[in-house]
Amino acid sequence: MSDLENNLPSFWKSLSSEKRDKHYYQHILPQVIERIRDNQPDRDFSCDVLISSMGFSPTTTGLMTTLYQPRHLYVLTTADAEDHYNQLCRYLTDALGMSHSQINLVKVSDSDPASTYDEAFQRIKEKTGEVIVDMTGGKKFMGASLAQAAYENGAQVVYIDGKFIPEERRLTFGTESICFLVNPSRERFRQKREDAINAYHRRHFGRAIDLFQESLDCHADHHLEEVAIPLCKVYRALGDFDLESLPKVLEDFGKVVERPYLQSGLEKSEVLTFYRTLQKDPALESNETRIAVFMALAEGYAVQERIEFATLLCYRALELVVEMGLVRLAGPDFKMRNPDYTLLPMEKTVLEKKYIQLSREVDKKEQCEDRLPLRLGLLNGFALLCLLKEEMVRNYPPELKNVKSASQAFGWLKDIAKIRNDSILAHGTKRLEKNDYRKIRGAVWIQCQAQDWSLIQQESKKFALPKLAVDLFG
Repeated sequence: MSDLENNLPSFWKSLSSEKRDKHYYQHILPQVIERIRDNQPDRDFSCDVLISSMGFSPTTTGLMTTLYQPRHLYVLTTADAEDHYNQLCRYLTDALGMSHSQINLVKVSDSDPASTYDEAFQRIKEKTGEVIVDMTGGKKFMGASLAQAAYENGAQVVYIDGKFIPEERRLTFGTESICFLVNPSRERFRQKREDAINAYHRRHFGRAIDLFQESLDCHADHHLEEVAIPLCKVYRALGDFDLESLPKVLEDFGKVVERPYLQSGLEKSEVLTFYRTLQKDPALESNETRIAVFMALAEGYAVQERIEFATLLCYRALELVVEMGLVRLAGPDFKMRNPDYTLLPMEKTVLEKKYIQLSREVDKKEQCEDRLPLRLGLLNGFALLCLLKEEMVRNYPPELKNVKSASQAFGWLKDIAKIRNDSILAHGTKRLEKNDYRKIRGAVWIQCQAQDWSLIQQESKKFALPKLAVDLFG
């Protein structure tokens, strides 16, 4: 016998059913709740929706509602137990402060198990958030029907266990505990979500969208899927350089990430940082944005062992770094395809003389230049940059300690360019390797640092594929 039983007042058994329940709610239930929480400290007793079956005693539903404090309560009971439901409502509104709009009576047939199943299935399926199904009260067929509906929708099924007193048809006060039934569907649904996340991290975005959609249809709490599906669409458009679709899918994604109920989960992730960074330049109009994006995508290709694509993206980023350096010196009207050398901060004839001299120092005799180029690419653009920004060479890091002049810097970049030119996707037959990728990637960041643009490297990290996890939203 528990101490709660021993301390029952002498008049307990003489009380009417209604008065007995009232005494229970006021004096016994608070102690029962405290003991359950103390005895099961690892359990999270909270939910958005509680669906509870109730017979002729409302106390089990009252206990579960007091313990879980749901935002919405659905009480499944038969028509002849409606008076007990009204008694329960009085307790919930007076003691817990619940509004009548939060408490819902769902009448089921006492002779048709299918009605319980249909009502429970509908309520579980249409609700978002964590759904708890309590099968303690009511007839056995009600509990069985509730459990079946819960299993099919991945909801958690619970019931109150304890030492039973047959003559009073109740549990011994103080012995109550909450039993959690294993739901095979929950594990299956969790696996669907994990499969979707794995496809996303492998950058198989089309497959990930399909899997996340299947997972969304399974989970009552589908906050992760709400975010992941539009995120996949954004990153797919970004990776495909689909600049026509990107602003639109980013706008749709923005409507999702601004939803208030998602904020606590998003703040723990990299998703908001990625969104807000891309939102600044969704059409990738600036070279700074393009360099940062190219380098982030290149890292993703490298993780996938797609070294050719990763290396060529880095090479393109390196071209943009050089182009951006010249534009910064000459102004926005300077074009690599048709350069106007009068825009540069050095008299054209002086620049041409220095350029020809540099070519004689670094090129073979038959390849020496005799004038300024009609069209600029990586190497001749870099040569001009070295001549125009002599301090740039002095900013190279210690690993380039042998690079102390324009000709030495040009020789270094020429070796870097040869890696790309020898690729089967450029002008050669060589299959690029990870070390080739690392060299060109390193050259991009070295050149950014030498030109005082180290912030681009920090921005690039913000464009990396945001990590997702099963428990991102709890």
